[in-house]
Amino acid sequence: MARRILIRHTGGSRMHQSDEFNADGLRGITVGRAETSDVRFDPQRDDVVSREHLRITPAGTGADDYLISDLNSRNGTFLNRKRISQPTPLRHNDVVQMGLNGPEFRFELDPAPSSAARPTRLDAGGAGLTPTREVGAAYGDAPRPIGRATVERMLGETFGKVKKESNKSMWIGLAALVLIAIVGVGTFLTLRYNAAEAARKSEQQRQMLLRMNELVQSPKAADPAVLAQIEKISKEMKKLAAAPPPAKPASSTSGAAPASDANSPYGQALAKAMGDYTAGNAMAAYQQAQNLISMDNTRWEGFYVAARSLVSLQQSSDAVTFFQYALQKAPPDSRARIQQDLAAAMHASGH
Repeated sequence: MARRILIRHTGGSRMHQSDEFNADGLRGITVGRAETSDVRFDPQRDDVVSREHLRITPAGTGADDYLISDLNSRNGTFLNRKRISQPTPLRHNDVVQMGLNGPEFRFELDPAPSSAARPTRLDAGGAGLTPTREVGAAYGDAPRPIGRATVERMLGETFGKVKKESNKSMWIGLAALVLIAIVGVGTFLTLRYNAAEAARKSEQQRQMLLRMNELVQSPKAADPAVLAQIEKISKEMKKLAAAPPPAKPASSTSGAAPASDANSPYGQALAKAMGDYTAGNAMAAYQQAQNLISMDNTRWEGFYVAARSLVSLQQSSDAVTFFQYALQKAPPDSRARIQQDLAAAMHASGH
């Protein structure tokens, strides 16, 4: 059976399309926007892709072994979300992406190797950017929090029933319902507030639940005085759930790390990048900015330093992309400055 290589496009203008190559005697597969590319992308719609972006070649060590090499592309080549800078082993089902948020495809062998494993994981110490892919869910894979209005309704219904019921097992069941609601609120607080505030509120909730459990299981659970205490705890829980989040510290428009962040690895790397940029060493600042983006691509500072460095290196066209990412992620009080820099870079690059 003839062996095949399949390039299945999973992102970009060619999504759901595929390219097929005979693996026997293959010398290489070039990918880019050039007319001579074996896997060609649209010159206008896929401008993130370079004319000659990357090349796939047999590794020479086995029938199913291949290498992927970046051909000095402008926006880089990413293998399984890690940027590559040298020929790297390419395995069955690995995902390749061209540029940050650029077109991507899955590399497949047909028939699949008998030893096929999960996609190659590059070492975390590898240099480069981590591609950013925005998702609609605000909390990723975390449990969906229960809203404040829902919690208030559940608490109100629960303790309304407690007042009318004298069956102890019913109270225990209702208390369990309250516990579920509070766990939802606790999840919300943990995700929304800073760690110290979340810990404080979690401890308050724990103490309230312990006290409520004691009251529900006490021999005098039906007494009006005990019911009054349960209702009081209910009100305190509602008040805790309705507490607004603490104010965030003001963001710095200069790109410097906040005081609370200055001693973190990210803050130290940001200070190094800003120091290199201020000293006129734009290339070193750009390389450090790539490291910042790799550390945390949800923050704006790394993209902004990278963009400013590229402007200093007279690469305004590339800087435009980084300014745009910085603008998307920056807090409102930093966006005006970024918009000014973006407009200047677009003008300089002829956009």
